[in-house]
Amino acid sequence: MEAKEEGFIRKVSFSRVTFPERILKAYGYDLTKDTMMVQQLSNNEVFIIGRRPLEQGQVPKPYPGFKFQGDHKVEDFQNHFDVVYKEAVSNNYDIKLPKDFQVDTLSKITLCMEENREFILIEKATEKDAKRYEKIKDLKSEFGKNLQHFVGEEFIYLQAKVKSFRIPRLFRDRAGIRIGEKVRVIPIDSRRLLIAKDALICAVSGDTMDPIKQTGKEAIVCKECKKKENLSEVNEIIKLLSTIEQKLDQTSKQCMEYKKKCEHQCKENQLLKDENEKMMKRVGKVEDFLQSFQSLIGDDKNEIDL
Repeated sequence: MEAKEEGFIRKVSFSRVTFPERILKAYGYDLTKDTMMVQQLSNNEVFIIGRRPLEQGQVPKPYPGFKFQGDHKVEDFQNHFDVVYKEAVSNNYDIKLPKDFQVDTLSKITLCMEENREFILIEKATEKDAKRYEKIKDLKSEFGKNLQHFVGEEFIYLQAKVKSFRIPRLFRDRAGIRIGEKVRVIPIDSRRLLIAKDALICAVSGDTMDPIKQTGKEAIVCKECKKKENLSEVNEIIKLLSTIEQKLDQTSKQCMEYKKKCEHQCKENQLLKDENEKMMKRVGKVEDFLQSFQSLIGDDKNEIDL
């Protein structure tokens, strides 16, 4: 089943929403000169006030999810591969590819950025892939030149094959890949290869942490704790720290909820204050009227006494 739902995967920060370049152009806006007119309809809906009218068929729609995401999660590569190249990341974040993959044909690139797996899968695109997925240049106009507005775990695009492959910033920021660092280039078969950071050995447990299968978490451990006889104590400390972290997260959420309640209460208090001020003004007017009325009655009495 293909993902049929429509919608942007878009970052929102400081009450700002980033609109795709093609949508702004469709409504007649110049990206560098114009200020866009919008009207907030609800929390999730924004009405764009265009600079020119659009026919019904011209109204731009969001890319459907299957244009840049697979039907299911990328394959779980558990096997060990015999042929592994190690290439240093250049200043342009390029990785040299094996000769068998240095052909000028269309490639399907999958960026796997799950919480426990981080790798790039390069495949020779099929005719079905060419019809289904979008080229990287088109998706950059949708999600930003560095794809920085995409927040999903899997991103697929098409790219022309060359002798080297440039690691997108979206992936290298999440995977922590730096210039000069060596990464593995692993041919799976004649049509596919993987790019991933090297596997690491956990200094605490001694387990292998392979980004292709499962990534690990960093932990700073003193020299004494690295000894095997202290592993049980270290694990207990790690569990305790994990528990503390969870409680801190819960406390942080409670604080945010309390903050929202306080803000709501402040608004209500301000409304009550405004109402009180209006009421006090009305009371003042009534008192002035009563004083004037009493003064008038007093003058009448004096006239009668005379």
